[in-house]
Amino acid sequence: MLKIPSLNLRSKILITLGCYIFGILAIFVVSQEDLYIAKEKLEVVELAYSLNSIILEVRRYEKNFLLYGTEEALQENIRQLVLALETVDIISERVEKFKVNPMLVSLKKHSLAYQKGMEQLREQFNSNKAVA
Repeated sequence: MLKIPSLNLRSKILITLGCYIFGILAIFVVSQEDLYIAKEKLEVVELAYSLNSIILEVRRYEKNFLLYGTEEALQENIRQLVLALETVDIISERVEKFKVNPMLVSLKKHSLAYQKGMEQLREQFNSNKAVA
């Protein structure tokens, strides 16, 4: 049978203190990892909020173009749409490991289809403008 040596009070206090320090360090490491993941997710949420604002601007300029038929509104719509696609690419790079990645792929696909539709609308607008 294994005998545990008897420890004096100083040794017991040092062992207890060592266990506390080890526990605190372990909690610190886990907390730092969690904070890093939370930081990454918060940055993605900020970019998503920015993307939301950009998409609202795209829709606004589309509405202005359809209501007033101005070339400036169409140009601004295209510029904002390019900015939205760039933002989607930036977000996609950061969220490859998160659950939202398939939704971003779908959003990009829909945005590209929207961009093609707006280009067709622009061509039709320019051809109607040339005829008139």
